[in-house]
Amino acid sequence: MSTKYIFLDIDGTLVDFNCTMPKSCETALRMAQKNGHKLIISTGRFVGQIYPWLLEMIPFDGIISSSGAIVHYGGECIYSKFFSRNDLAYLSDCFDTAGAYSCRQLRTHLVSDERNLKGIYDVFGRAGVAKESVESLMGDVEIADMNSLGNVEKVIYYDSKFTLDEMRKLLGDSYNIDPFSFKDMPATCGEVNLADVNKAHGMAELLKYVGADVRDSIAIGDGGNDITIIRAAGVGVAMGNATDEIKSAADMITDDIGEDGVYNAFVRLSLI
Repeated sequence: MSTKYIFLDIDGTLVDFNCTMPKSCETALRMAQKNGHKLIISTGRFVGQIYPWLLEMIPFDGIISSSGAIVHYGGECIYSKFFSRNDLAYLSDCFDTAGAYSCRQLRTHLVSDERNLKGIYDVFGRAGVAKESVESLMGDVEIADMNSLGNVEKVIYYDSKFTLDEMRKLLGDSYNIDPFSFKDMPATCGEVNLADVNKAHGMAELLKYVGADVRDSIAIGDGGNDITIIRAAGVGVAMGNATDEIKSAADMITDDIGEDGVYNAFVRLSLI
């Protein structure tokens, strides 16, 4: 079999929402890599937000982070796309109109201000998410002016009074909104990227860099920001715990994360 480039979401795919990777998943990753296949993380998280233990456990060949805004391969950053300050000011005005709280995602940490950060914690609290889980999810947070930043990879909003579709209309065609990927959060939260930034675009940049054909790509995921890469990959795989939208877009549906979903997908695809 030719070398396959396997793009793997983290939350709900590699790692469950208790921050645990099934042992069978670890086994599958090690076996596939030993068989010459390339493993690439594909996540909405920024690089500094990826679990250190995950990167220590498996020597991933590449990382697509911030839902496609940043692409690493072989330890080097091969692609990046950032918001301009005009973008950030415009988005702040939109969030004010929507009554939403927000934060900015950089490579190593999040940035918010005191009012927005308090609102974000309140939203998580109302959703029943423990403070420890919130702190683990968010990582380091800097209190600063959110509209004067450089190198902003993604913007996240919370508690909008508008639906997702209404927010898309409000922001306009220059931006893309995915549902917030943390499963316990309400539909009033979303993740904003520039319109041409998504996981599929990140995959295309990586495949172009290594000179691989899209037919040799496999994407596995479960949530809203996985739909572009699942549709674009040579084989798109939905986890058994994926949303119905992801399952309808996939070429194959595997088992739930807690039922050896990644391992069983690798077996069915003859990767191991």
